[in-house]
Amino acid sequence: MARTESLVVADAGPIIHLDELGALDVVSDFQQILVAEAVWQEVEHHRPQALQNKAIHWISGT
Repeated sequence: MARTESLVVADAGPIIHLDELGALDVVSDFQQILVAEAVWQEVEHHRPQALQNKAIHWISGT
């Protein structure tokens, strides 16, 4: 099956909780994950290591 371009817009809750569960890799199949500035700040406050995951291409929506 061919991989298609995909963009996901993420909210803080799923990012934080998937990281707490050690399951953040479930979103690594997406090419890009757009994170609004307010969401980025919330994740940085509660779970900054989630945004350090090199397997995920985060895009900050500044």
